Amino acid sequence: MHRLPWFDRRFELGLPLEAFPYIVERVRGAPARLEDRISGLPPGILKERVEEAWSIQENVGHLGDLEPLWAGRLDDLLAARPELRPADLQNRKTHKAGHNERSVDELLAVFRRERLATVARLEELSTKQLEVKALHPRLRQPMSVVDLFFFVAEHDDHHSAQITALARTLAAERQDVRPAKEAKSMTPLEVADAFVAAINSGDVNRLAGLMTPEHMFVDADGSEHVGRDQMNSGWQEYLDFVPDFQIEVSDRFEDKGTVILLGRASGTFVQNGELKPDNHWSVPAAWRVVVDSDLVAVWQLYANQHMMHEILKRIRAA
Repeated sequence: MHRLPWFDRRFELGLPLEAFPYIVERVRGAPARLEDRISGLPPGILKERVEEAWSIQENVGHLGDLEPLWAGRLDDLLAARPELRPADLQNRKTHKAGHNERSVDELLAVFRRERLATVARLEELSTKQLEVKALHPRLRQPMSVVDLFFFVAEHDDHHSAQITALARTLAAERQDVRPAKEAKSMTPLEVADAFVAAINSGDVNRLAGLMTPEHMFVDADGSEHVGRDQMNSGWQEYLDFVPDFQIEVSDRFEDKGTVILLGRASGTFVQNGELKPDNHWSVPAAWRVVVDSDLVAVWQLYANQHMMHEILKRIRAA
């Protein structure tokens, strides 16, 4: 799939205050989504480059490198400065950081620590502070706090997409689409984790490879969909409609081949080819995963889908 270079992106700003809680959740969840994405990848590809592009680890490190910029721009807004501080458009900090010489766990930990500190600040802001605007130095557009962190969330997703594309390219070159830890028989928990990682990376082929031929998906309303081929196309259709769909797992339990996952599901419905903040949702959820011979036989969702239904109703009425 063609990916628009970051500096070619243009943004529709002037977002309403009502979008702020959803944007904060996107920003808060970025480290967890990134950790899920990295955990399902073969360790040997994390430091490899394709042509001159950054490696997976360098993309991860770059997200941590930019946290001081986002925090500084928040300072600029709160101080009512007319223009936000500029970014280093050559990304010299990342180029010089030697992220490939560090462990990916360390890079992830830095990103999580810095991001959660930023989120803690966002949660303390007043309505008046959210309305202050300053000029973005490159885009030459006024940005509020809401706009700025929508921009940050889009930047997170840009590098997540880069990581996914790199992982697919490098795995194809190695003819090694299965994570290294799956070369031997996996525990049911590992199978469930691999299934979640495939969902979070948008890798439909990987998902199909983790399903039994008679795989059953049970939706939150109790409807059943049977067959690997049917679910392969079903997941592709869903991820086209909710391209940033993510599962965040907070607790996992296993007994006799059945795994229970507890956490949250989130995503944004596409409307007219755009991911609009108003169409973002995040809900508590649970999943029952029945594992058979290293494959998922049943994937059952438990969630209150009222929020999603209301957003869909509004989209269809537009």
